[in-house]
Amino acid sequence: DDFAAIDHGESYGNSIYKRYQGEVYAAVPSNGYYRMGGADPASFQTFDKGRFDSRQAARDASHVYCGNRVLPQMRADTTRYLGNSYFSDGALTYFCDSSSGLNRELGRLDEIWQNILYRAGRGDKPQTYLYPFLVLPASGQPYRPL
Repeated sequence: DDFAAIDHGESYGNSIYKRYQGEVYAAVPSNGYYRMGGADPASFQTFDKGRFDSRQAARDASHVYCGNRVLPQMRADTTRYLGNSYFSDGALTYFCDSSSGLNRELGRLDEIWQNILYRAGRGDKPQTYLYPFLVLPASGQPYRPL
């Protein structure tokens, strides 16, 4: 995707997200923008609270996102920002890192092959960097901000 063009798209507050030509994109440092094909631009909203640790997460009518990736099984309608990069829907709580990191699950050969396919228009952009996330263990007491 054209970084310069997307960068001039409509910003969602101070978040990592942009709206460009009817699509939602997430900026992943060291990797550029990723089109979020499953995101609904009409219902898309960020958790941006003016803090650095809330700008990397968002939701739409169906999903909650950490960067450009869906947080599995999170309920979008009840998810809220707890603080310090933690997000909860009342049943599940995730830590969504505010800093991107190297995708250690993507092998070097896979990355090269995915880049070839991407540049040929036959595949998605490889996810070399990402915003790491981690689900917290279930608890009898709901997680809450301190």
